[in-house]
Amino acid sequence: MSIPSYSFFDRQEADELSQLNQRNYQSLADSVGFDSVVLKQRESDKAILAKERGVAISTSTSSSNQKT
Repeated sequence: MSIPSYSFFDRQEADELSQLNQRNYQSLADSVGFDSVVLKQRESDKAILAKERGVAISTSTSSSNQKT
C-alpha cells in the first residue's frame, strides 16, 4: 500500500485555497451578521413609526371630536 505524497507546490496551493475559503467565509459571515442587524433596526424603526402614527392619528381624531 502506498501513501500518497504531495509535492511542496500541491501543499502550498491547498493551504492558499484553504486560507482564501476561510477569508471568504468570514467575510460572508460578517456581512450576514451586519444584514441581520440592519433588518432588526428597520423592524424596530417601523414599529416606532407605527406607534407615532397611531398617536398622531388618535390625537387628530380626538381633537376634531372635541371641536364639534
